[in-house]
Amino acid sequence: MKKSAGYLALFSTIAALSLSGCGTATKQEADSEAKADTYVTLKAITVGTMPENGMDEFYEELDEMTEELGCHLRFDYIPWGDERSQLNMAIASGEYDFISNGNFSDYYQQAAKGAFLDLNQYRDLVPDLFAHYEDYRADFLTNLEWNGGLYGIPQFKADSISDSGEGFFYRSDLLKDWNLPEVTDFESMQNYLYAAKADPRYQDAAMITDNRAWTALWHMFGANYQEIESIETIPYAVVDAADGKNVVSRFETEEFRQILDVVHQWYQDGILNPGILASSDNEGMTALEMMLRDEKPCETNVPIWSVNDACIPALYEKHPEWEYGFFDYDLYGGNITKVKSGKELSCISVSAKCQNPEMAVKILEKLHTDQDFYNLISYGVEGVHYEKKDGEISHEGIASKDAFSYWVGSPDHMLELSKYMEDKQWEQVYTDLRNQQQELKATAPDNLLIDFTWEDDGLKEIESQLDEVRKDYLLPLCCGVSDNIDADYQTAIDKLYEAGLQEYLDILQKQLDEYWEERS
Repeated sequence: MKKSAGYLALFSTIAALSLSGCGTATKQEADSEAKADTYVTLKAITVGTMPENGMDEFYEELDEMTEELGCHLRFDYIPWGDERSQLNMAIASGEYDFISNGNFSDYYQQAAKGAFLDLNQYRDLVPDLFAHYEDYRADFLTNLEWNGGLYGIPQFKADSISDSGEGFFYRSDLLKDWNLPEVTDFESMQNYLYAAKADPRYQDAAMITDNRAWTALWHMFGANYQEIESIETIPYAVVDAADGKNVVSRFETEEFRQILDVVHQWYQDGILNPGILASSDNEGMTALEMMLRDEKPCETNVPIWSVNDACIPALYEKHPEWEYGFFDYDLYGGNITKVKSGKELSCISVSAKCQNPEMAVKILEKLHTDQDFYNLISYGVEGVHYEKKDGEISHEGIASKDAFSYWVGSPDHMLELSKYMEDKQWEQVYTDLRNQQQELKATAPDNLLIDFTWEDDGLKEIESQLDEVRKDYLLPLCCGVSDNIDADYQTAIDKLYEAGLQEYLDILQKQLDEYWEERS
């Protein structure tokens, strides 16, 4: 009995200690939860792919940096491809405090509906944020105002030249196999596409899956015209390159009509995807996945920075023996001029439904004034998402599945760190192109519309109507899908005028007339 009593006492003591331990753990959890309850959680919707690993470490470091502001920050990711409709749904939900915007979204249409806060009203609250931009150029942010407000803090891009960066990305190691020269113009690009299609490796694949292929051709064929801002923000109009004074209907030019013949032939010959009308607005990830699987060797609609940041690291990881080239459309097209960074920039907007706007704008200020915070948001966690090599950001040894997707709209040329390039062959291609751009920047004349900033005046409302017509009548032509190009083209133009094209052109012409009158 005494022995049993001893066991019972020992068991009771252990149980008491165990319960005590549980009580302590519960108290610690409660303290942690209580601490978390003292912070507001702000949510951001961005575009990209969340890395498979390291997000716990990322949020741990992020929380340490934002708790001084009384908040935590969390991200949701939309994959590239269907981002426009997904962002519109995110805005409508009211769930997000921050919205990434750009030429991939309906930014202006949403701003016109009152979806975003005018950030000018917080200028006194975050003076360092505004000074960061305006110390570079006093009118940097005021030039981005629209309808009297500043509805997003833009990525901070240095003023440069009228080179959109769009180009033809291709495997140059295949040139010898096909007895082809380097791609330097439309003819050599087209020869590459047809040689690839004739190769047994790629004969069953479409070389072009992106329904924006016509825009690649416009950069090459439209040398007689100048963009009012960009092909994305002002899609229906350009000006004559001679003096920049006359608005021209882009889709009625001889050059655009020539483009329709080219894409029609490409569609007939299997260069364009037979199902291209069902493709998304952005097929960049599809193209990369096809190249990774060696299903096609090129892509027509990809900017140089996407190639450098996304395509090359993934391709080099899987196919380190491949080599690449890049044909810059705008440099080939000519008419390179000095331009100011403007309304074409991506930005981060604060939702009009945000319950803590003061905290939100302080986050944006911290993003552009705190180097450590910027590094974390842009590159992720050191040792997990990147390493430092000779002081540069390196992804050597980092699996592509753990590549960190930066907050779209956040890049800042004053804060960005140089990147180590593991693929030395591509590094030379990229360096040569950058040097060429810098040489042109030193000698290029000012853009004729360098100080022109377009205002709404009803443009975006009309554009919404024009977009519906373009989708139904013009997009098939732009993808080569037509049994009677001339008849279908005339119908498309007639429908555009019925939807308000003339009024659209007149509004822009009036704004340009006022611009030139002020400069006379």
